Parts: sequence; structure tokens; C-alpha cells
Amino acid sequence: MAIYLIDYENVYVEGLKGLEKLDSDDEIIIFYTQNRCLMTFEVHQQLIASRAAVSLMEVEVSSKSKNTVKNALDLQLSMYIGYLLGRRPDVPLYIVSRDTDFDLNLSFYAHYLHHQDVMLFVCASIEDAVQGATASSLEEPAQEEAADPPMSESEQNAAAKSLYQRAQSIVGAMDNSELQLICKLLTAAGDLQSLHKMLALHYHDNDKVQKIYKKIKPLYHELQKEQSDIPGKLRQHVRSLTGKTNDADIAYICQCVIMASDLVALNNNLSLRYHDGQQVKDIYHKLKPAFQQLCQEARYAE
Repeated sequence: MAIYLIDYENVYVEGLKGLEKLDSDDEIIIFYTQNRCLMTFEVHQQLIASRAAVSLMEVEVSSKSKNTVKNALDLQLSMYIGYLLGRRPDVPLYIVSRDTDFDLNLSFYAHYLHHQDVMLFVCASIEDAVQGATASSLEEPAQEEAADPPMSESEQNAAAKSLYQRAQSIVGAMDNSELQLICKLLTAAGDLQSLHKMLALHYHDNDKVQKIYKKIKPLYHELQKEQSDIPGKLRQHVRSLTGKTNDADIAYICQCVIMASDLVALNNNLSLRYHDGQQVKDIYHKLKPAFQQLCQEARYAE
């Protein structure tokens, strides 16, 4: 379940790509002005056939004094976001736009709202939103700090087992594969917002995402302390495959591998971290032939 707010003036019909993938509990709200309101018959038919609820909002571009207001659609779309955050805080919101002005919405969200049970993302199309490839991201590469001495293999195994057992006690009855996934997401997530996005990417059931997230959230920082270091073999293998020398880059790529269940997920994870399509493609093709071996090196102790 999610709400997609379309900045039609900015993305036009390209922003609606992927609407056929939405479900009956999703909603599409198209914000448009008379400056740009044309639509092809093909897209019109797709909207009619969509399982998601569709509504249209024509917004004014002139004030009462008849002066044209700059960014009129953005202002009114942002106001509606505030309304939705207050009325329906548990529903993920996706702004579908390439307008960088919406980065300010994300900055405000990062400072004041991301620790609440609300979710806000910006994507270039509905398809990107469904795949988890955000057009803008709050996650910036962390500044390198003095590295702690790497864990030995026995220390890594002990830490991984401790995290597994702790996660099991918090989330309750789950099969082994799901608990392994939770551990991987905890290791890969840099903060609570990232954790929620990763849960939503792997589980397409919003109720389940909320249930797991609310159990983990109060103890998140405690769980972070218990997680194991990125396995040394994995770190070295990624370094040799990609040719990367920056430790922060290597850590990010290792995290993408750790939380990937298959090659499609790996590509999606890289897209979440890097917003340069060519860079994602280059890294993906370097990792692809060794993916199964990398997964073994990233595997958690049970």
C-alpha cells in the first residue's frame, strides 16, 4: 500500500511508467496545470485499467492578484503531503518528480520526521518507486573515520550468532530464511530510514513491514552494536573485483551484496546507493560472475 503523488507538469507521461504494477490498495494522485495537461490515449487506457485508485488534482498557477506564482504546483503538492502525513502517517508517500526542489522536502523529513512512523521518498517514475530506485536520497557517503581493527573470523561468527538470536527474540516466530534476511538488513542499514526502505523493498506487504519495523525500532541502536563486521573475505573480494580503493565505497558495495537475495535484488540495492546508472551497471557486471561466491562469503552464522 502506497500513495504516489505525480508532478505531471515535470514528469509528464513518463512518470506514470509502471502504473500497471500497482495493486488495489495503492493510490495515484496526478497534480497538473493547464500548462501541461495533455495525455495520450494509451496512457488514458492504462489509467482506466489500473487496479490502483486514480484521482486528478488541477492546481492554480495564479494568485488572487492574478500574478503567476513560481513553482505553484510544487507548493500545493507539498501542502497536500503535509495533509497526508497528518491523516495517514502509516502509508508510504512517493513524490514522482525529477524536480530537485523536492530535495527540501526530504531535508525537512530527515531533520524532523524520519524517526516518526512516516515514509517519504522522491522517484522519477512509479516504476522506479516500485523497484526502490529513488531519484533523490538522503543517504550520503559517510566521512571516513579511523577504522577499528577488523574482527577475526571467530569474532565475526560470534557477533553474527548474537545478532541472529537477538533479532529472533525481538521479532518473534519466523523461519530461518526470514531471520537471516532481518540480520542482513540490520547490517546494511545505516539508519532507521534506510532500514524501513529496505524492509519495504523486500516485503510487499505494508502491514508486515510496519509490524517488523515497530518491533525493531525501539532497540535499533542496541542491535546495531551487536552486529558483526563485514566479513574480511567479502571486503577483499569486492575490492579486487571492483578496483575500488575507498573504504566507504567498498563497505557500501558489501552491504548491497549482504542484503541481496538474487541478482535482481543486487541491481536494485546498488541503484539505491548510487544514482548514476552507468556506475551501477559497471559495478553490477563486475560482481555478477562471482555473485554466488560473494553470497557465501556474506552468509550469517545460524
